[in-house]
Amino acid sequence: MSSTLSQFLSLFAMSIRSLPSRASSSIVAIVGFAVTGGVLVSVLALANGLSGFWRSPGSDDVAIVLARSSFSEVGSRLARNAGSLIQQAPGLAQAQRGATSPQLVTTAALPRASDGKGVSVLVRGFDGAAWSLDRDTSMLAGHPFQHGLDEIIVGEKLARTLSGIAVGSSLQLGVSRFKVTGIFKEQGGGRYESEIWGDANQLAPAMGDAGKISAIYVRLASKDDFESFANYLMNLPGLDVNVFRERDYLAQQTDRFRVLVMIPGLAIVSLMGIAAMLAAANTMLSAIQVRLRELGTLRAIGFGPTAVAAQILAEALVLGLLGGAAGALIAAGMLHGESALTSNGLSAMALSLSVRPEAAFAAIGTVLLFSLIAGAWPAILMSRICVVDALRKT
Repeated sequence: MSSTLSQFLSLFAMSIRSLPSRASSSIVAIVGFAVTGGVLVSVLALANGLSGFWRSPGSDDVAIVLARSSFSEVGSRLARNAGSLIQQAPGLAQAQRGATSPQLVTTAALPRASDGKGVSVLVRGFDGAAWSLDRDTSMLAGHPFQHGLDEIIVGEKLARTLSGIAVGSSLQLGVSRFKVTGIFKEQGGGRYESEIWGDANQLAPAMGDAGKISAIYVRLASKDDFESFANYLMNLPGLDVNVFRERDYLAQQTDRFRVLVMIPGLAIVSLMGIAAMLAAANTMLSAIQVRLRELGTLRAIGFGPTAVAAQILAEALVLGLLGGAAGALIAAGMLHGESALTSNGLSAMALSLSVRPEAAFAAIGTVLLFSLIAGAWPAILMSRICVVDALRKT
């Protein structure tokens, strides 16, 4: 065992010293692995950003009532009598001020700061006290909108990604212009920072949704009252709704959009990884062809096939480590802490990209796996080659 290890270390040192003579093919492999690592880090950063987008803690004693045909607030439209029927449901925190919060959720096209192109952003109108159920928000600048006036406030992340957003400016929403009276922030930087808030009774007519409500947030007397509350509403004649715990709703949305990002993202990573493996395998095969007589001589003087094969695998791992680490570090440096504006297919989502250490290590580990696979075939070929045939090569 010690003899094989000694042989491997000698061969590995020799292989590393010879890398400069194979610089072009080695660089191709390293770049391929770097791209793979960088793309994987980018996908994970976007996935983490989406998790942060839905980071609003949610509560087990807050229920969200949506139209039965909808599983998100956008596109949900409740019956006009939904609010009054909900007031009669069991489990409601009747004694608490603002136990229900009817909200209109719609979209508007506004110009993006980076290129001026229109993006669809979420507009949330409150019918009643705006922050009765939406905790953990505070004003960064300006003051809250006033009910009964064409005033709005804008989430901090959205304000940074849209063009011309400032306290005192105005925005065209539908057929009316609304004055921006403030910029608000959500603790932890969640989904609300990608929204525009205002009075539902002012926004609805402007947006063509007069008299309509998308969702009703309900404060329950306790979390144990959810089942009776939900069953009552879902079985009530004339009220076709779905009822979710707030925490469950946010978790459902998180899982949904993470899947939408991860599936195509991992498909791209896989394609990149296959390309990098082919480049690395070609590098290994080229190295074998160049050094075939040398390796054959080493085999002839007593170096075993295991040591030679291990040296080839180790060289592939070195190329993978260099490429994966470089790609992960470059991607992390470019993306960490940056803001991105993406879409869920219905509205824009302003995200804060975050590259966690475990994401970088996962990317490097994945690249090392690709490099190990890339070096396996050349290693097997070299371990099985006939020594006499290798010595005949010129």
